[in-house]
Amino acid sequence: MISFRKFVLVGAMLAAFAGLASAQTVSSFTVLPESYPTLRAEGLTELIPALDFNLNLGPAGALADSSATYDIYIYGKAGAPFTSPAADILVSGGTFTPGSALVTGAVVKLPAVNFPFLMGVMTAKVTVTGIRVDANAIGANSPLSFQIVAIPTSGGSAVLAPVAENIDTVTVGTISTSLVTTVSNSSNNPITGSTTTGPWTSIDGAGNPFDPTETDPAKLALQSPLFTTTFTPQFAGAFWTSGIEKPLRFTFTVTNIPAGLTLYVPQTTAQLVLINGADANGLGGYPAYPTVAAYPLPSTGMVTYEAIAPNGGLPPGYTIPVYAAGVTPIGLTTAAAPFTFMGSYAPLSADISASASAPILRFSKTSVTEIDSFLIVHLPSSRFAFPYVVTGNGWVTGIAIVNAGAGFGSAAKVSMGNAGTCALTFYSADGTAVAPATVTVPLTGAAISAIPAGGNYGFTLEQAIGTGSYAGIVYGTCTFDNAKAFGYLNGDGTTAAYLAWTSSN
Repeated sequence: MISFRKFVLVGAMLAAFAGLASAQTVSSFTVLPESYPTLRAEGLTELIPALDFNLNLGPAGALADSSATYDIYIYGKAGAPFTSPAADILVSGGTFTPGSALVTGAVVKLPAVNFPFLMGVMTAKVTVTGIRVDANAIGANSPLSFQIVAIPTSGGSAVLAPVAENIDTVTVGTISTSLVTTVSNSSNNPITGSTTTGPWTSIDGAGNPFDPTETDPAKLALQSPLFTTTFTPQFAGAFWTSGIEKPLRFTFTVTNIPAGLTLYVPQTTAQLVLINGADANGLGGYPAYPTVAAYPLPSTGMVTYEAIAPNGGLPPGYTIPVYAAGVTPIGLTTAAAPFTFMGSYAPLSADISASASAPILRFSKTSVTEIDSFLIVHLPSSRFAFPYVVTGNGWVTGIAIVNAGAGFGSAAKVSMGNAGTCALTFYSADGTAVAPATVTVPLTGAAISAIPAGGNYGFTLEQAIGTGSYAGIVYGTCTFDNAKAFGYLNGDGTTAAYLAWTSSN
């Protein structure tokens, strides 16, 4: 239990009015439940339900004044400062000057609240609204406690309210679980486990590649995103906003984006709008309405969205598709520098004052939700092998290597691959590596330095190894996906053609 002794100022007031004990009347104090059962533990400016209590003005017939004026003090649980701008706190049931509230730490003073006396009515019903609290300082799964003291400055009697404890309808949620951010794979760009070597450019159902210049959001919605990120409330009301509050914001951050990969997000969804010009904490900026349907992630990998439609249910939450454009990434991320995703409420802040200029809403910087699912991007590669090649002594082996790009689904998919080279190694029939050393194709001096997606490169074995004779096995390892190879043998009046064995592993 929280006693009066824990509130030093309250104790002083009790001593000052001890001589009025016979005239004091204890008020009733109740909290009216609102539409949410808990407060966000990430929140620095969480709005508490209306404080509604009865104030007994004095014994009937004992007062000669026409009205009574009280200073009303509201004390919060120790360590949980109030963060309400004074102008936002309103009082009904008595005459109160808006903007006159004094907010200092865990104390709200409502000065000079006047109550006119009515014949036979000595009780005023008082409602205080607009009080905000730093829920992050209270602690996870903790109930809120308040104490109210009303001190007469003219007329009336001292009214001492009891401590209100364990208010089950106003509880602080668990830290960092008010909001959970999840990443889901796309069906057209599957991410298997924690790795992928597949194509990263988003495509639509007809195999057309993602077009970052598209202006029609409806056409953008037909694209298959690389992945989606979803902000999900973890209890009813976690996404609740009301009254003078600004709409709820979210930030989405991608770190360690692999080289060669450009990510895009929609400027609008059915429930969210992108905020252009927001700072690193998600503050400021303005809603971005489509000039193009998708917006490239900046170099910082962070974007801010603002809710334009309510979503307080459990689930689905707010979902943002993320599209990809460009070649298959040639960068390589490792466990030391994973491709990570982080989401949070916005704006983030360290301001726990009752500032009239700081944003409402605002959230603790310590409450960012980090995604533990990493994407490790491997270098694209594929292999081929010719079980028998021969050159010299009148024999010639010709080889052609094709870069099939992202696959054979369409010409567009073929062109989405990346250019690359192939390394040739040579083995004898018994599996022993033999000279020459590894040879890279395209060969030195060729018209091209890399085989483009959708293109091919042809050469003879003699060109690759120089003069001399050779008979054995050729293995090829390429720096692009979907390599295909074709060979022919010619000699002694005989010609044979065959496809190499190929693999993307």
